[in-house]
Amino acid sequence: MFLRKTHIRMIGAGLAFFVVATSANCQSSKVKMAFIGNSITAGVYDYGKKDQQVSYATQFSELMAAVYGDTLEILNTGVSGRTMTKHGPQPIWIEPAFKKALDFKPDICLVALGTNDSKPNLYDLVQKEFFHDYQDLIDTFRCINPNITFVVCLPPPIFEGHPYSPESPHNDTLLVKYTIPLIDSIAKNNHLTVVDFHTAFVDRPQYFTDHLHPNIEGHQKMGKILFDQFMEQDLIRKTLQLKDSTEAVETNRTKEIQN
Repeated sequence: MFLRKTHIRMIGAGLAFFVVATSANCQSSKVKMAFIGNSITAGVYDYGKKDQQVSYATQFSELMAAVYGDTLEILNTGVSGRTMTKHGPQPIWIEPAFKKALDFKPDICLVALGTNDSKPNLYDLVQKEFFHDYQDLIDTFRCINPNITFVVCLPPPIFEGHPYSPESPHNDTLLVKYTIPLIDSIAKNNHLTVVDFHTAFVDRPQYFTDHLHPNIEGHQKMGKILFDQFMEQDLIRKTLQLKDSTEAVETNRTKEIQN
């Protein structure tokens, strides 16, 4: 399928990218993808600066647009400071942006949470509830779209010396020993695609100027890592095939009922 990109338009709360393009074969189906995440997904960089155009989600969107044109529609619902755990101090679950992601009814859902759960004061809570709440998020989106594809991210490293939450700072040891294994277990149990941002940056502190958030170049590299994995696994084509076949079955069923 040959696709020619023209431009990108942004709309809505959170951030939605509508990749406006022309397709040589006029592909009618679209793939809708939602990003669920924290400040990194929201585009925070360099000691609290924030620009959703910087976010790895934007970098990924632009790379995908060059290949797939208007096939992919992306909604970024990243919110700073949010946790996966429902009883955490700032759970993603109660955010209006989370509801927007549900209302979007995505075909692909990328989940990039866990950094803010990896704090000493949340250790007991993460052990008890993180896995269950992560599974609940997956099941919630599957109720809306049973054919949804999930991509789960292992958070990037947390480097020592960052200035955030000094009373109970984000901790890479907790992330590696507890949070990441729980995410891995979720992925294995549900047969999900995993994007490992931790291993990719574990020896690259130069891409994290404030030791917690990627800088501009770090966001660019994260976007490229995500893009490369999507291309390697051919996720867009597979999603389109599944979506088109499901729609065809539903159309035939409707015709049978009408007849």
